[in-house]
Amino acid sequence: MRKLILIIILSIFASNLGAMEMSTKGIDSLIKKHEGLALKSYKCLSGKHYLIGYGNIAKPNQRITKQKAEIKLRSRLPKYEKMVNDKIKIPLTQGQFDCLTDLSFNLGHLPNKIVKYVNNYDFNNAIKIIYSYHHCNKKDVKSLKKRRLADINSFCQVSII
Repeated sequence: MRKLILIIILSIFASNLGAMEMSTKGIDSLIKKHEGLALKSYKCLSGKHYLIGYGNIAKPNQRITKQKAEIKLRSRLPKYEKMVNDKIKIPLTQGQFDCLTDLSFNLGHLPNKIVKYVNNYDFNNAIKIIYSYHHCNKKDVKSLKKRRLADINSFCQVSII
């Protein structure tokens, strides 16, 4: 019965009659806030890459302007929005879409377990898996924990029309 009620509520509040896009709120409070703006390249947590702007791969000692960083973010975002739109087959709230898009942007992919749980309306397990992505090089990372909690908060928000 709870599952049926949840499906009905999601159907009412869902905004993905067509392809969804990440909201300005999601871009600002998830991607921009947690990636941060780096005008000079720096080594990422894993140590494998240099990053610049809002999480773009870069070369050592590379520089970028704020305007160019914004353009790069906006040009990369559709790839991850499409990833979520293509893989998730149920109606999503804007907060859920923003969460999954941010996670995809951060990881470079949308984990299959999350796709499976979300498509089966098993949001409790989806949230557990989302939270589990707070490690780097097998170590807990405080900033990733904060980001995952922000993702989960976005996922759980109910939008009232």
